Amino acid sequence: QMLLNGQLFLMDGGKNRWGIGLKLSNIVIWFLIFAIIFLLWRCFGEKMMHAVKWTACALTLMQLAGIISLVVSNAGDKAIKSKTTTDYFSTDGIYKAASDENIMIFVLDTYDIDYLHEVLQEHPDFLEPLKGFTYFPDTVSQFSRTFPSIPYMLTNELYFYEKPYVEYCDEAYIKCDFWDKVHNNGYELYFYEESSEYVGSSLRRKASNYVAEGHVIDTKISLAGVFEAMCRIGGYRGDRIC
Repeated sequence: QMLLNGQLFLMDGGKNRWGIGLKLSNIVIWFLIFAIIFLLWRCFGEKMMHAVKWTACALTLMQLAGIISLVVSNAGDKAIKSKTTTDYFSTDGIYKAASDENIMIFVLDTYDIDYLHEVLQEHPDFLEPLKGFTYFPDTVSQFSRTFPSIPYMLTNELYFYEKPYVEYCDEAYIKCDFWDKVHNNGYELYFYEESSEYVGSSLRRKASNYVAEGHVIDTKISLAGVFEAMCRIGGYRGDRIC
């Protein structure tokens, strides 16, 4: 089912834009598949049905063998049951602010200003709740991924994957003296980011919500959840012929 999917459209909440040509081609392909199966059944009858049955059994056994090998090989792996992290940014204080002199920066790493323009055309007062914030319409990341977008936007240091990403991240924050100046002027730094690796080690340790001690996050694998996710992915483009 995934073989002929091709390139997915941008999943921004809008309706899928399947063209009439794409829909017709899919209908033709499905028709040909059923026609070939029907012709084979008419020509070879019971032999064809036996071949289909044993082929289906063989494919099923191959998939089961892969699933069983994964379960057996990871049954004793503690990483399946828990994930140990050496350091992280806690969420303590995420909804708190000082009584005065607060500086809050929202870093939108993979954000396109055109989206906001569309929203403002329909809802001109959309940004009213954000009074007091400075809007920078000419700010955009050089990259299309969270990393290295965040380090770049916080340090202005470009990265072209010519060195290990940890080395780049550490060097980027060392070269950028802005955050040191903020910290040296008595401000407490809080970074609310799922991955602490996006902030260089030199600055990471200065964050008030930085936790250096390791902790354990319990994780459980839901086979039913995995199966459901696989079905959703496989059927994502099922509406192209509707």
